[in-house]
Amino acid sequence: MLFIIIACALLVAACLYFVIHPFFAKGMAAAADVREKGLDMESVYEAVNELEMDALMGKISREDFDSMKETYYRLAAQTVQQKTTVDEEILAALHTIRAGDKEG
Repeated sequence: MLFIIIACALLVAACLYFVIHPFFAKGMAAAADVREKGLDMESVYEAVNELEMDALMGKISREDFDSMKETYYRLAAQTVQQKTTVDEEILAALHTIRAGDKEG
């Protein structure tokens, strides 16, 4: 009898975990998802919009919202900085190529 009670309690605990866990892990998973996929500005805007909707619907706390929004903005700033650096490198290479064409 005790075995059945313990087994039922474990089953209920496992079910509760699988039902409740997505509500608390959704925002963090979205941030990790953006990092893994590679970041572009559109995905950041989508993530921030989804985050704002979650905050408005009360799915996440204000503190979590502010923290995650700041993380997304930092990621966006890093992306812009990386793209700017790449653009500058491309322009420098283009100028070098054009300078070589003019000499030759």
